[in-house]
Amino acid sequence: MTEGEFVSFAIYNTMSISPVRRLGRVISEMSKAGVSVSRIGEILDAPCEQDKPDVKALPMDGDIVFDHVSFRYETGPDVLSDVSFTIPAGSSFGILGGTGSGKSSLLTAFALLNPYADGTFTLDGADSSSFSLQQWRRNVAYLPQKPMLMGDSVADTIRLPWTLAGRRADEASAPDDHAATGKKTSARRGRFSRLFRSEQSQAKLALPDQLIRDTLDAMGCEDIDLARAPHDLSGGQAARVSLARTLLTRPAVLLADEVDAGLDDDNADKVASLMASAAAGGMAIVRIRHRPPDGRATRIVTLSSGRLS
Repeated sequence: MTEGEFVSFAIYNTMSISPVRRLGRVISEMSKAGVSVSRIGEILDAPCEQDKPDVKALPMDGDIVFDHVSFRYETGPDVLSDVSFTIPAGSSFGILGGTGSGKSSLLTAFALLNPYADGTFTLDGADSSSFSLQQWRRNVAYLPQKPMLMGDSVADTIRLPWTLAGRRADEASAPDDHAATGKKTSARRGRFSRLFRSEQSQAKLALPDQLIRDTLDAMGCEDIDLARAPHDLSGGQAARVSLARTLLTRPAVLLADEVDAGLDDDNADKVASLMASAAAGGMAIVRIRHRPPDGRATRIVTLSSGRLS
């Protein structure tokens, strides 16, 4: 091999390395995309929840009852085994337990987010089957350990329930003149854009900035600007924003899954005080936490091997 041939070989070899590496990355990304598409397909193909019209509004100020609640996966031992207890309105109920003991499964079962759990759930003496899903979830709020915040700003994120409520009301009242002909797209696009602007204005009137500001300040979030983007928040800040949004909707029952897990002791105490104030106003609160008792829970139980003690 001449010197020129060797140099040419080296140059061609160097030039081919980068495309081969890129091809490997493309193949890897295609594999990941295939898995993602498959999971999205499973969600799209899942049957929709079958709801029914709202029943007559009830005074939601009675006891909540977990009655003989059980749950298990297809394989493995029971996650929950015949769990029963009652929480009076206006009280705070603490649940302790190790990782994997079924604490979160118990809360999602009562929120009707776990269709595979067995048992009876009652609110103010009425069985969950007598409510529509939307009505039950308006009265029973589940606050997950990992918050989901959607919106352009913290204020929009907290107002989201009011924005959606306004949208449902507007859609229900607005006639669809194009339903018979099937020519809906262009008309709906213009109507929805107008509705969206109207919904935001209505939500701001229903939940003014000052009320949001006062609630966040009470949790130690004085440094959070209402115009700040939610994705810029720390884990502890996001958890408190999510809690503020839930408390401001004033549910009858709050199921809180370790909302103070990422907070320092001072801010965790502020959150506990705010939840105690909500309980004093008649809200029933179920708290999952791993911190030492703070003296604010009316009763504390331990969940172990699917049973309460």
